[in-house]
Amino acid sequence: MAENDHRQLAAVMFTDMVGYSAAMQENENLALRLLEEQRKIVRAILPRYGGKEIETPGDAFFVKFASALHAVHCAIEVQKSFYERNRSANPEEKIVLRVGVHLGDVVESGESVLGDCVNIAARIEPLAKPGCVCISQDVARQIQNKIEYPLRKIEAHKLKNIKIPVDIYTIELPWHRDATRAPLEILSGKNHSSGKMHRAVRIGSVILVLIIATVLTLLIVPESGKNKRSIAVLPFKNMSADPENEYFSDGIMEDVIAQLAKISGLKVISRTSVMQYKGENRNLREIGEELDVAYILEGSVRRAGQKVRIVAQLIDAEGDDHLWVETYNEELTQIFSIQSAVAEKIAQSLKTRITGAETERIHQKSTSSLAAYDLYLKGRYHWNKRLPTELNTGISYFKQALEIDPGYALAYTGLADSYIILGNYYLSPPVESFTDAKKAAEKALDLDMQLAEAHTSLGYAICYSDWNWSQAELEFKQAMELNQNLPQTFGWYAFYLTLVGRFNEAEQMRKRALQLDPFSVVLNADIGLMYFLERKYDLAIEQNLKTLQMDPGLGALAHIPLGASYLMKSMYPQALESFSQLSMKLNTIVPTGHNIPVAAMGYGYASSSDHQKAADMLELLMEKDGEEYVSPFWVAVLYVGLNDYDQALDWLERAVKERDGAMVYLKVMPVFDPLRSFPRFQSILEQTGLASL
Repeated sequence: MAENDHRQLAAVMFTDMVGYSAAMQENENLALRLLEEQRKIVRAILPRYGGKEIETPGDAFFVKFASALHAVHCAIEVQKSFYERNRSANPEEKIVLRVGVHLGDVVESGESVLGDCVNIAARIEPLAKPGCVCISQDVARQIQNKIEYPLRKIEAHKLKNIKIPVDIYTIELPWHRDATRAPLEILSGKNHSSGKMHRAVRIGSVILVLIIATVLTLLIVPESGKNKRSIAVLPFKNMSADPENEYFSDGIMEDVIAQLAKISGLKVISRTSVMQYKGENRNLREIGEELDVAYILEGSVRRAGQKVRIVAQLIDAEGDDHLWVETYNEELTQIFSIQSAVAEKIAQSLKTRITGAETERIHQKSTSSLAAYDLYLKGRYHWNKRLPTELNTGISYFKQALEIDPGYALAYTGLADSYIILGNYYLSPPVESFTDAKKAAEKALDLDMQLAEAHTSLGYAICYSDWNWSQAELEFKQAMELNQNLPQTFGWYAFYLTLVGRFNEAEQMRKRALQLDPFSVVLNADIGLMYFLERKYDLAIEQNLKTLQMDPGLGALAHIPLGASYLMKSMYPQALESFSQLSMKLNTIVPTGHNIPVAAMGYGYASSSDHQKAADMLELLMEKDGEEYVSPFWVAVLYVGLNDYDQALDWLERAVKERDGAMVYLKVMPVFDPLRSFPRFQSILEQTGLASL
């Protein structure tokens, strides 16, 4: 293998147009036009699954993927896309593909990808029936029970020039019988038959779709002045007799935001920034200026028994003009049903502004169970409060929703996000929390590969659970491609970029996140931490003080990077005061005291030469160790302050074994600068996968 060659495990997919060679002889112009269309459709799908196009020999595609599951999901979507396209195409203009997928070692040599894996995948593809996908047993093992379609082992075939036997499976796609005859075979004189086609009923929220349709119809009108494709959805007022229905009115608002956010041409302000206006009677023009949006949607929700009444009105924020008001009276059981006529009307009115994929996502149902939906809204309501008891209550609701509807992907993302926060705050052992988060996010993606929220959660979780940095970045990028209005995606990706040392790119992602969610306390706190890790101490102090002013409670963790930044500037009294403030606030939440501020106080005392108090903090941590989870990473921080580098390295090695979540900071954490020349430290850094980034 040449010096610059790189060996890796990869999934390889080959596609081939059925009947293309014969079609070229019959009608060359038509065949070339269909070839170009085929390439356009396939190339639009590949990035969603991280597919890297290696070659396009003739009418074929040769594509590499990071995982077998991504490759198979891509192959299925490719076949489904052509099936949907062919339903309205003339017989002679239909496009049908065969697809083959294999998993194995490949060698990247320059722009080429070589190896037995490539040869086997190329031999598997011709075994697929027209419109179908064939996979090797290696792929089948990886995707078993992770896709919704059954696998069927096909009759044994000897693959040309392949000595090792390879078992082949076909994926039983429900529509493949309608595509078993190649449309291009018509051009070569072969018979064509088509089965009956069944149109699935599209399910969604009739109320939300009607609101969104009307909003978007207005937003697509080009006007001068401020960007007219920007909107904030204010919290809907709960007009129900039962104040406990607050979660339901908040949930309706969140659903409208989530649906609008799926449209790439819109700027949609996130929930956390609009929630500051809840219960306030503010001038809408001022709100529009603060959020930098052209339109504001506000409304109310009244829920009584099995009836729901929603009033929504759209306001031009610049002129404070009420453009329309609509009232929707519906049976509660109808909140997930939508008539095809409404869907068609929306699609027609927005076709110049919304892609087909976006239209499909807007109309896609999340669950058909009203009870599961209700529990999910309760789960998110408690999750948004970010307190330990609230998080556990939210987890309980998400699990109840999944008991009713095991196919509810959004409920799995709720679980994933809950476990992530528990791990981040050391409210449970990080290795358990982030592993649980990863499993929940993967399950969500098994159910809905197009769910941007799940890609975001998975990207974050595998940073902490697996230290698989390349896969994490892939997940973040897929999330951004699917939904350009999720501030959590841009914020967490910015944090990822900071952790791997790509500070300039991180700044761009921070800017985008703040555009979508300018008043998010959590986002602003994360930005303050990023500035500290990037050694921009003045900016970190300014940002963290701003966060604490926004919300001293929810933003309490900003005291850590604030105090640490003061220390780096030798402002010891201010640093110790900041750590003390955090300790007092966390003591009201965690009665036994949280180990992070204890370690930070110890480091602060040591840095200011008060070694006795630093030793007292260390003793307190050692007393906690064994009774509850104590972060070895933060114990190492304290030992660095005490200049006991051997002990610091011992605890960092323990942190590696325990998969301490804070180890993701290791590459950029200023505290550990005295250790960077030690071979043991470099070995630890290499184990996290950060050394080569």
